Amino acid sequence: MTTEMKIRLQKTLEKVVEPRSGVSILDLNIIEGIKYNELVNKFFIYINQKEASKTTGVVFNFLGENLIESSIDSALRDEFPEISARYYYL
Repeated sequence: MTTEMKIRLQKTLEKVVEPRSGVSILDLNIIEGIKYNELVNKFFIYINQKEASKTTGVVFNFLGENLIESSIDSALRDEFPEISARYYYL
């Protein structure tokens, strides 16, 4: 992943926020890591459920797998329309 792509990705994910608290998923430490595979043109996103469950109760309203994935997918589609994502829960 290029430095430019990393910067764009970080800025994009900073915009994905937990609805009630307004805190970004990056600040909540929900994302453990992200890898990009150029051959398949896909982000592999590692979600840390254990870390997320340590945060305040508002996170539980946001943490449903479908909701968190769709929130991230929506933000990524705007910035990287040609790249898909796959999620892994740790």
